[in-house]
Amino acid sequence: MTPLYILMLDISGYFFSFVFFVEATLKLIAYQKTYFKNSWNKFDFIVVSFSIFDIIIKMMQNLEADLSILSTLS
Repeated sequence: MTPLYILMLDISGYFFSFVFFVEATLKLIAYQKTYFKNSWNKFDFIVVSFSIFDIIIKMMQNLEADLSILSTLS
């Protein structure tokens, strides 16, 4: 059984990833082509992209998905 503090950390991680994803999406819609001219926006986009990738990998592991296909990509 997973300890409560680890569960709370996972939930807060999902929550903040969602909040930052919405923030980056809204800024991307508002600024359009000029979004990537600001270095902080580039950094924000990279961090949000990696957090989404991390969530997808965690979901795949929770579903006991076969990750052997990822080893062929490198």
